[in-house]
Amino acid sequence: DLPENDILFNILHEFGHILLDHSSSNNILGCSLLSETLIRQETEANTFACEVLAPSCVLKQLNINHR
Repeated sequence: DLPENDILFNILHEFGHILLDHSSSNNILGCSLLSETLIRQETEANTFACEVLAPSCVLKQLNINHR
């Protein structure tokens, strides 16, 4: 029952884990026993999804500061 935008973000997030070759634990991508690794991998996957949906170069052209 998620909105379409949330579904797309979640798919891109998981795709980011795959493309970024993130480690896995119990066959779950982006899951690590080390909390600092888990945090880094989740941040990278979120950044990947955001960049696909709203590339930084486009936001810069529109004078939108997203950070």
